[in-house]
Amino acid sequence: GLVGIPGTVGGAVFGNAGAYGCEIMDVVQRVTVLREGSIVVLEREDINATYRSGGLSPDTMILGVHILLKRDDKGTLQERMNEFLQMKKKTQPIGERSAGCVFKNPPAESAARLIDEAGFKGMRVGDIEVSTLHANFFINRGQGTAGDFLALMDAVVDGVRKKFGIVLEPEIGIIGRR
Repeated sequence: GLVGIPGTVGGAVFGNAGAYGCEIMDVVQRVTVLREGSIVVLEREDINATYRSGGLSPDTMILGVHILLKRDDKGTLQERMNEFLQMKKKTQPIGERSAGCVFKNPPAESAARLIDEAGFKGMRVGDIEVSTLHANFFINRGQGTAGDFLALMDAVVDGVRKKFGIVLEPEIGIIGRR
């Protein structure tokens, strides 16, 4: 389920990236980090990863990751990867200029469904648009700015809170604000 997730391995570990019931921390054995000027090796059982958080402090730099994968037939693996990629192509704006999912899914809920049912699909602020394919993706349609993106995030959070009483939390990292 991790095939096709955009970004880097370090970023995936830091945010405990996942899809289709899988998370990167499910396969991580240990992480080598730079913390306060020292190189430290953290074993998986010593890392408090949660949904969309690798359990590492923001000042930690990930230097290396040891991953343990299960052996399987190459053809079987390729088939499963292709199935996941096809599902993503049908349900997510693959190839568009986006940062991936903007908000975390609230417990037992879908952020995309809430955003859609609050009427935000296709809404734009400047050149940033809520995807009409998957409402938890924001697409840069040309000259969108960070300010446009943040203003659209604020509008969506406010609208979902007013309609459903649920406050969406960012899944993406925001530096320099709040």
